[in-house]
Amino acid sequence: MQQGPGASRFPKLARWDMLSQLHRKITFAAAGSDSSMDNLPPGLVNRGQNLCFAISSLQCLFRTPEMAGLMQDWVQNSNLVMAADEEDFLWSYLKLHVECVARNLQPSTQDNFVRLCRVFMPQLVSSSSYTQEQQDAAEFVMTLLNVLHKILNSRRPKAKAGEANGSGSAEHNAENFQVSISTLNKRCLNRILEVAYKGWQAYERANDSPIVHLFTGQTSDIHQCTSCLKTSIRTQEYNVLPIAIELRDRVSSNGGRNTLRLYDLLVSFTEAKRMDNRDADNENELQTGPICNMAAHTSWLHRTMLSQTPSAVVLQLLRFQYDSSSGQSRKIREPIKIPSTNMCLPNGSGTWPQYKLYGVVAHIGSRSTQDGHYIAFAEEQMGGKWYRFDDESVTSVADIDEELAKPFLMENAYLLFYRKT
Repeated sequence: MQQGPGASRFPKLARWDMLSQLHRKITFAAAGSDSSMDNLPPGLVNRGQNLCFAISSLQCLFRTPEMAGLMQDWVQNSNLVMAADEEDFLWSYLKLHVECVARNLQPSTQDNFVRLCRVFMPQLVSSSSYTQEQQDAAEFVMTLLNVLHKILNSRRPKAKAGEANGSGSAEHNAENFQVSISTLNKRCLNRILEVAYKGWQAYERANDSPIVHLFTGQTSDIHQCTSCLKTSIRTQEYNVLPIAIELRDRVSSNGGRNTLRLYDLLVSFTEAKRMDNRDADNENELQTGPICNMAAHTSWLHRTMLSQTPSAVVLQLLRFQYDSSSGQSRKIREPIKIPSTNMCLPNGSGTWPQYKLYGVVAHIGSRSTQDGHYIAFAEEQMGGKWYRFDDESVTSVADIDEELAKPFLMENAYLLFYRKT
């Protein structure tokens, strides 16, 4: 790859070595420390700048197992070409990461990281000459992971990290499955997984980074005409998986109302749903089927499968909906049971991988992601102790399961960070 202006063929190895040594020192100290001691990790300063969407998200990302070590090893051992500002952004992120997982070490890199975010994420982090507005924490996580991936991608094209490199999605032409996708037989399931795997291989040929190894999964969206059973498959990669909160009748045996579980939402996410021309966004699809283009074939089934599940999955609970009658956004405060362990993702292979919770971002108040306040709950990698992060305020959490059972988190949890066990 040709070096562009300001490109760094070899990163400034001295400062990366220093960062690696600091990370190893902190990891070693944490491994030998007494987790029962009230020795709190540092918070991050907001100063009334509406940066809580970023602060809460970072505190969870920084607790992703192996993330810092993988990224540092990647920089030092991969044949990367980075522009100077890309290397500065990456180093600043990792320095802040290391500082935030340490105890009794106040972060010194936050201001520099925010300054670089204004360059690489100007749509989310405003220039210092403008008032910072509240933003969507989920959008921040997606954008940050995308920027980090593009910088670290050893197979990236010549486009700079702040520029679009194209989508990894792929679409398979319609074919007749002969059976409904609501009850797939083994042959049809294998066909879907075959198409999905080819799409995943194509994605991997152009994308290789620690972000892909940790956070990237793949969905397969399957659409089938209910009249002729023509079926199309579209694959799409994700770093944050959006999960709808579908309010269904949940009457218990004693006549009460059952509490919605995260498991229920995930099962619903992968179930086949009937669609018709009223669900179509494109008016041209109203008279013919969107799958087969046949007249009057305007009803179809839509099903989503998780064809690739990542090591660390970020789930976004879609708590915000646009109310067409009022013209405003509204927040769904439906309480949801969130498991701290044994969370299963229903993937297409029939073997449901299990995950353990390590972070939660909660949205407090308001009816929009552009208002309100964000806080985080996150688990330290060494010792398994949980903390509550409210900007610079950090407190210990005695029992995360007790917190998850309280109305506060059941009604306000927005982003869930899980790692595969």
